[in-house]
Amino acid sequence: MLNDLRFALRMLRKSPGFTALAVCTLALAIGGNTAILSLINALFVRPPQVENPQQLVGVYASRDNQPDFFSVSYADYVDYRERNTAFSTLASHSSYRVSLVTNGDSKEESCSIVSGNYFQVLGVKPALGRFFLPAEDVVRGNDPVAVISYRIWQGRFGSNSDIFKDIVRLNGIPFTVIGVAPKEFSGIYAGSPVDVWIPNMAASKLELGCDTFGRQCTWLEMIGRLKPGNTIREARAELTLLSSQLEAAYPETNKGHRLYVAPLRGTHPGQWKGESRLPSLFLATAGCTLLIACANLAGLLLARNLQRRKEIAVRLSVGASRGRLIRQLLTEGLMLAIFGGAAGLLVAFWARDLFMAFYSYYYPTLDLALDPMVLVLSGALSLFAGILLGLAPALQTSRPNLAEALKDGGTTVGGRRSNLRGALVTVQIALSMILLVCAGLLTRSLRNAYLNMGFHPEKIVHMRLGAWKLGADSEAWSSFYQEMLRRLEVLPGVQSVCLGRTIPIGERSGPLPVSLPGSPAARSEDLLQVENNEITSRFFETLGIPLIKGRDFSLLDDRKAPRVVIVNETLARRLWLELDPLGRILIVDGKEHQVVGIARDVHLRSIAEGPLPFLYLCYSQRERVNTRIFLRSSGDPQTLLPLIRKEIMTVYPDISIAEGMLLTNWLQGYFSYVQVLGNVLSCASLQALFISAIGLYGMILLAVNQRTREFGIRKALGARESDVLNLVLREGLGLGLLGTALGVVAAFFLTAVVSNFLYGITPTDPFTFVRLALFLVGLTLTASYFPARRATKVDPMVALRYE
Repeated sequence: MLNDLRFALRMLRKSPGFTALAVCTLALAIGGNTAILSLINALFVRPPQVENPQQLVGVYASRDNQPDFFSVSYADYVDYRERNTAFSTLASHSSYRVSLVTNGDSKEESCSIVSGNYFQVLGVKPALGRFFLPAEDVVRGNDPVAVISYRIWQGRFGSNSDIFKDIVRLNGIPFTVIGVAPKEFSGIYAGSPVDVWIPNMAASKLELGCDTFGRQCTWLEMIGRLKPGNTIREARAELTLLSSQLEAAYPETNKGHRLYVAPLRGTHPGQWKGESRLPSLFLATAGCTLLIACANLAGLLLARNLQRRKEIAVRLSVGASRGRLIRQLLTEGLMLAIFGGAAGLLVAFWARDLFMAFYSYYYPTLDLALDPMVLVLSGALSLFAGILLGLAPALQTSRPNLAEALKDGGTTVGGRRSNLRGALVTVQIALSMILLVCAGLLTRSLRNAYLNMGFHPEKIVHMRLGAWKLGADSEAWSSFYQEMLRRLEVLPGVQSVCLGRTIPIGERSGPLPVSLPGSPAARSEDLLQVENNEITSRFFETLGIPLIKGRDFSLLDDRKAPRVVIVNETLARRLWLELDPLGRILIVDGKEHQVVGIARDVHLRSIAEGPLPFLYLCYSQRERVNTRIFLRSSGDPQTLLPLIRKEIMTVYPDISIAEGMLLTNWLQGYFSYVQVLGNVLSCASLQALFISAIGLYGMILLAVNQRTREFGIRKALGARESDVLNLVLREGLGLGLLGTALGVVAAFFLTAVVSNFLYGITPTDPFTFVRLALFLVGLTLTASYFPARRATKVDPMVALRYE
């Protein structure tokens, strides 16, 4: 084996150009796969950084054996905690977004309401102060206390060691800080940091919307630490029995409830189905790139080994076995894969930063470290690549025709070998076509998304507001938002300001049933369900949505005035055909509304769906606590963000302010799935095109070198240069057409996997298919032309003496 390794290194050193190309090709392919494996590990495999994480499990409620993840009530949690024997301890937790006010600054943070034994179950020790005492989780409404994260302690409290003297306000309620969580702990789910923890007994102060401690209010999830020797299967069986007993005791609230037990790792298991789509596509893309790289290098190794056919024949003639030769040739392929895998780690670090930049928008603390498991998988991938690219050439070239190979003039190359090289090139072209089509569809989709939204998001500041303490007091809320709008309208550089419940694209407020007066009576669910938004005046002006007919909402449209509504063009045509809907009555959610305006159609949910029926309700006639503010600026809107926050908090200090950003930035985040997938596919397709072109060029060039004598004879017998050129081009064009055709057929079926990321374009868009197919055929012709041109320069006299 040592002799094989030394010889393989000498052979690779003798061909530095080939070695560099092979290592770079494998580095890109293996590095991309390694980065994606680290992403999958972080999202679905890695446990939280706590004591003995392999003993921790998540316990989730399901209904009627459905694979969804629901919550349990506090009373149910107490029953499970007291009656189970599978866990050493069982804790509860529940996450909410709250307004955290410190030093006159209000920001929305993630809050986890936990049982008193939560940190004990996890085995986490505080960095400063202490965690909850048992007494602090017994009496409802006890003095509210809180534990903050290390990140919040550093960022918002300036690492102040006297933090325990401070009072923080959560949704306007004062809480005393008693401890700081350790730096390495930010929650039990990957990438979803928790900023504040408070005990269950303080939950009622946050007004969750139901009887916090009643059996009908379900708001908790559970985590447990298995007793030594117990398994997940045993815990699941015991909890199934307990849930059946609770169903029998409380059928009105627990009917059909069962518990699902799973290891605590990665993100929340309820998100796995949605979060697995993008990594799966990344992995498929990287797998295609790796196959293309291996096919290309296998073809190059086959051609390189054929040039060594005399050496191989001599070895066989003096007694070497075929297995010994295969081992030697396979060792060279493995050495290339090892070097490629080592260089691929550098590519993996770069690709990891790319994924972190994207996923940080959704998972701020997601850790994509290349831990030992990822490195082992990367090594296995390199080994697989080495075997894949080295085995086929080794098997082919270890069976030469000894008599022919030992002759100085032996030039014949078996048809099976030529067919194998042609098949490898065809596979590369077909896979390249698939990647190219998917990348082309996503690129056009992203362009459609930004050009055809139907409104103008430029120079608009957007914020999400929550005035929790005002509750359902419509008068107090109305006074607040009117004063807030008045202050913001006079800021320098502000053109217009408005409120709305949802952002025009991507968000849903829940459809409402609509009908016309005199329509046959029907159940609410059988009526036309229409998406809607609740807006103030100047909404259309601020977002640049044309109002075709009628008027905008005004301050006169308050709760005492008749209810009014504005419809879009699609809804107007759907209900009134060619009639003018202005002034007509529309029944929305069982209440009469007068139509006062018609707005231009906007892609309010998804560009892929086209315009849908939509209606706008008057904000002041609805009861809302959470809302969004939109402000259009005449200058740089980024400079207005701190001024806006200051004016809003002047009106209401306890308000929750989140997502303070430009609307264009929000939309970039919303479309980031399309953008990052398109970028990955574009890079992969460009790499695949380059590799395929090199592979085709190398194959045609080898064929030209092997047929030098044939071309000389043809020219000696009167063949023109154009005849020789066409002869060689036909071979390259045939492979290009075959590979492109196979790729088009495969892409026609496989592009459905990216259909959820497409806007305003179908997965089988003919323009994209035809354009990219012609481009790929043109590229294969270009790759074939230069070797063909070389064949036309063959001197007949030189060729006849060639061997």
